[in-house]
Amino acid sequence: MTYFSASVLASLLIGITPTAIAATPTLMDCYHAAIQQSESIGSMTEWVIQAKEQDHQANTTMGPTLSGTASLFTQAAAGSGEVGSSISPATTPLVKVTIAQPLYRGNRESAAAKQAQLTVETQEFLKLQELSNLYSEVAQNFYTIQKIEAEIDDIATTIGLYRQRQIELNRRAKIGQTRANEVLAVDAAIAALGATQIQLQSDLASARSTFHFLTGFDPGTQIGHAFNQAKALLPTPNPLDTYLARISIRPDIRAAQKFKDAAAQYVQIAKGTTLPSLDLSGNYYFVRNGVNQNVNWDVIVSGTTSFYNGDSLASKIKEAESNERDYSLRLQKAQRLAESEIRTLHSRLLLRIAQYRALDHARRISEKNYKIQLRDSQLGLVSNLDVMDSLAVFHKNTQAVDDTYFAVLMDYENLNIAAALVPPTEK
Repeated sequence: MTYFSASVLASLLIGITPTAIAATPTLMDCYHAAIQQSESIGSMTEWVIQAKEQDHQANTTMGPTLSGTASLFTQAAAGSGEVGSSISPATTPLVKVTIAQPLYRGNRESAAAKQAQLTVETQEFLKLQELSNLYSEVAQNFYTIQKIEAEIDDIATTIGLYRQRQIELNRRAKIGQTRANEVLAVDAAIAALGATQIQLQSDLASARSTFHFLTGFDPGTQIGHAFNQAKALLPTPNPLDTYLARISIRPDIRAAQKFKDAAAQYVQIAKGTTLPSLDLSGNYYFVRNGVNQNVNWDVIVSGTTSFYNGDSLASKIKEAESNERDYSLRLQKAQRLAESEIRTLHSRLLLRIAQYRALDHARRISEKNYKIQLRDSQLGLVSNLDVMDSLAVFHKNTQAVDDTYFAVLMDYENLNIAAALVPPTEK
């Protein structure tokens, strides 16, 4: 009996309705709950906010600034008479406002502003990548829980079949139609399966603990099962080219592209330091004394340029250009790794689906063989050992089918993650 059929039987016995099953958390429900729980996602959100504020600050450097100054300067009197007191008064009050506007800085400010905007976009893509990692972690835990529960169900079903065999052998032993050691062989098989079941319960408790950590849900929460009509509907992957075509929109690739673009802005900033700077500033005076007390305003246009700096600016340009080439290489590597990952996952998924179908065929054959062996044993045509061997093979194939089924589901999720098809955007 497969996990699906055993679970359906259990549902009928305890009265679980389809509505009740639908009300249990699905993979998407668990993922969105995990977003709310994750401190890493919260930190990434804060980093995006910080990057946006840095972008705002970079843009304000290109605009005008307005400042006010008030001071009272006192010194020893320069001497008597109007000339001395006007040139160097003992008390010099000053109240003014100053407006300053950068006119040209070798395009450094515009490059820095562009770089800040790229940083915002990079942080947003890094956050999407973190969400993808979280989705993968939640999906792995989600399917691990179901796989372990499937194994526990399979063992419970097999133990039930052994117990039926045990009852039959005890009945036959009483009338001398079987030996006592055959009963003991069944007892040993049940004990071994029971020990495995205990280990699986331990594994399930660990997986459930991780489930609670990731989602915040109670560890005992029943999750929505991934069954598709007794597994008749397996995932159907698209052609490989459709996944490869999405490499450029993967969040990690887009982040790597933004890092490269930001590095290019570093080159522009470094080159800008070798160009002249031009600034405009003006003052308006409210309080002033001395010879300038009747001068209410002034304007200054100033320009600076660098003639020699020990080649340090040229060195910084070379460093920035090397940095840009480095990020170009990182982007190329990320793209090649993404292509390799998608090709590997696509190939593995196709092979895993083929493996599942072959194992399911073997399971059906072993189930038929077990039923034939069981029937023939009642007719005295085969030994109890033959029946137990056929049951052990049936159990092994059943577990292999369930394990492979959940591996197919996880491989399908991983392929979709690699092609940026999931996870959905944050709520």
